[in-house]
Amino acid sequence: MSDATTGLPLPDPIRPPHLVDAGEIDSRLLPVPVRVGAWVELVDGALVGHLRVHPALTRHGVLEPTALVTMIDMLGGLSADDDVEHWVFTSNMSLRMPPVPAPDALRCTVRTLRAGARSSTSEILINDAGGTPLGMGFVSFSRVPRRPTDLPKPEFDLEIMGEAWSRIEPLDEPPRDAAGMRVVDAATGHLELDLADKVNNPAGALHGAMIGMLLAAAAESLADTTVGGAHVAGDLDIRYLNQARSGPVATRARFVGDPELGSVVVDLVDRGRDDVLVAVATVRTYRVGD
Repeated sequence: MSDATTGLPLPDPIRPPHLVDAGEIDSRLLPVPVRVGAWVELVDGALVGHLRVHPALTRHGVLEPTALVTMIDMLGGLSADDDVEHWVFTSNMSLRMPPVPAPDALRCTVRTLRAGARSSTSEILINDAGGTPLGMGFVSFSRVPRRPTDLPKPEFDLEIMGEAWSRIEPLDEPPRDAAGMRVVDAATGHLELDLADKVNNPAGALHGAMIGMLLAAAAESLADTTVGGAHVAGDLDIRYLNQARSGPVATRARFVGDPELGSVVVDLVDRGRDDVLVAVATVRTYRVGD
């Protein structure tokens, strides 16, 4: 993949090429999920994820859901992706993390619950840097054979990749701004996003973490305008149904029951493919800042 404007190569959103030194490429050209500030390491053979919490990742003093879904997607995907002949695509994701003041850093661990020939499921435990539990997530992936016409999929080394990621300059603006998210109608949770290298996965479709970002932001937008005050998404259950490859993608949101209870359903459709349903989520929003 390359940047449409400059033609420079872009590191893979899940596996930045380990031959590209983080200091040799302008960080602004890297995909948004890579610049969230997450990195991984192997500790006694186990995969551990870290997140540096910087100001761009907080809203109303609470950690941005984008950072959390990126961590869940990254750790689960790396656990599931074990060969170059298959792609792994997110099929389901759940997050449970009530709003708490944003910590300085996160330390996340992963446990593989199922590793099958066609699918896998992992549990992600979210802790602060000192080990205090903050939340958890579950994520499942489908394993799809790579076609001869697909983009090449390089092999990767977790230790080298983790060290390279740790040196990448993080975002200096909120992920939704860096991605180019547009608010079309806040009162209905109607948001839109154009597809581009900076938000796509290695196979050229919209990245699973960016889908999670849009779904959470749509629910927050609906709650802010309908209920009033400021809201953040803390609980998400996402079903990934189709790949978004055309764009722009758009959300539509609606409350389930009393809006004061904060339960929202959000659809994400690909406008460039006759509004095919890409993902659907139930989101619990929490009012903050009172």
